[in-house]
Amino acid sequence: MKMFMDMEFTGLHQGATPISLALRAQDGHEFYAEFTDYDQAQINPWLLENVVKNLIIPDRQTQNAGPIGTAFLKGRRDAITFRLSAWLDLFDEITIIGDCLAYDWVLFCELFGGARQLPGHMNYIPIDLSTVLAINGIDPDTSREGMAGQWYTIPGTPHNALHDVRVIAAIWDFLEYDSQHRTNRVRPNFFRDGQIAEALSSEAPHDD
Repeated sequence: MKMFMDMEFTGLHQGATPISLALRAQDGHEFYAEFTDYDQAQINPWLLENVVKNLIIPDRQTQNAGPIGTAFLKGRRDAITFRLSAWLDLFDEITIIGDCLAYDWVLFCELFGGARQLPGHMNYIPIDLSTVLAINGIDPDTSREGMAGQWYTIPGTPHNALHDVRVIAAIWDFLEYDSQHRTNRVRPNFFRDGQIAEALSSEAPHDD
């Protein structure tokens, strides 16, 4: 099972702590959690305005819950990890797909005590969307909302983990669909074919 993951956290540094976490399985099931024990001393004005103010619990009733349903949880790290472990057990073999995973993946693994302590049915090697884009000649700094907006309408606000994971899933689903419907229907051809890279990079807006 491919599973998309995104986290918001208190900064791009070694001592960062998680603020929120979202996962979306390819079958539509979702898990969204907000941490109450993140290090508030690390919150700067940008994080306050763009991340903390975009947290949605307890106002989850106004959010699109997805085609199958979203599990919402707000609490301390240990409680979230316990519930997350139970939720992950609903699935068979899991491969995580994220975007710019340098910090997200480390913080995610630390919920379980490190990469060696991940649930046994979870692949310890994640897939990074930004790397896939770069391989295809697409600027990895391209606006994700701009790319996903070509094919889907994603509700919510950027820098909210649930919104962002849906954007990641939408981009991946399009790339995967396109790769499976190219000439010869062979996935490796997608990674050698620059046509989709040229099309997407020319149509998608770039961040300034």
